[in-house]
Amino acid sequence: MVERVSEVTGGINVEELHPKEKADFVLSKDIKSLHHIGNVVPVQQCRVKKIDHITPAGKTVSFSLSMEAPDSSILCSPVSSLRCSLVPLGKGDQPIHTTVTTTSTDPGVYRIQCKPSTSGTHTVKVQVYDVHLEDTSLVIPINPYLDNITPVRTITELKGPWGVA
Repeated sequence: MVERVSEVTGGINVEELHPKEKADFVLSKDIKSLHHIGNVVPVQQCRVKKIDHITPAGKTVSFSLSMEAPDSSILCSPVSSLRCSLVPLGKGDQPIHTTVTTTSTDPGVYRIQCKPSTSGTHTVKVQVYDVHLEDTSLVIPINPYLDNITPVRTITELKGPWGVA
């Protein structure tokens, strides 16, 4: 068995396995960047590409989020370096805590879960490696678990709709 392994590995030229090219860029430690298939992209130039699949489930709302580089390529970032918060528009500046996870099927697409206190327009704030990306808006649909829709006035004597004129 050992002889057979020696025969197979004996024909391999180890020098061919080493790269012949040198890197043509120098890493600068003060510029925060993401590595995307060999390219170095400054995070400041990235933006939120798409917010999709808004799913209300009970008091929790989840949606997917993806980011893109200036050349429109999808950007992948470690979940540990990605933070996201929601701020209800016109309801104060209290951000809503979110949980960020990756999707197993789509690289570069992240699942955001939160428990908003109101529905309506929210501002999505995304931060990658302590760099804030451009804010994006998100409309959370009316959810009966979140919004208490009560009538302004009730008529207790009314027994059916035929009594309404």
